[in-house]
Amino acid sequence: MKKLLIASLIAAGALAGAIEFRIEGENIPNKTAWTSGGDGSAVGGKVATSEKFVKGGGSANSATGTYGVPSAGKYYVWVRTLDFGEGYRKTQIRINGQSIGKFGDAKVAVKGKPTYQWKRALLPVELTDKIALEATPLSAISRLDSILFTQDETFTPPNDAAEVTDAVEEMESLD
Repeated sequence: MKKLLIASLIAAGALAGAIEFRIEGENIPNKTAWTSGGDGSAVGGKVATSEKFVKGGGSANSATGTYGVPSAGKYYVWVRTLDFGEGYRKTQIRINGQSIGKFGDAKVAVKGKPTYQWKRALLPVELTDKIALEATPLSAISRLDSILFTQDETFTPPNDAAEVTDAVEEMESLD
């Protein structure tokens, strides 16, 4: 019993030391084909939307920014997008030049109105002192709400936007 208690206290201490921070899509500083608009269901009340899409445009369509990292280490990345269930509204996210995945619509029907959904990148990223972020729309009308970084492998972001705002600090761009 005593060993279980000690193990529980060590695990709780490790989780308490986990670092979490987020980047809001609408606050990424260098936007080309993106606009920002109000949405009460989004984290912070706003969302970034890719207005134009130039096939093969790549980085000509991207939103980019550079951010400081509070502590070097391994981070798990969660991306929150508005999901219409139509399968084509996607955004590719790159961290320090490496793609961590394509985020957006699932290919399943969404009952009722579109909803914001979190999706975790398949692999964690190793961060040092800076993040070079690039969000490239793979279609028009992609919506990027928030990108969350955590050192806690078991962390799941809350669905309620206000809870995210209260629980996870937003990082300011260095640009």
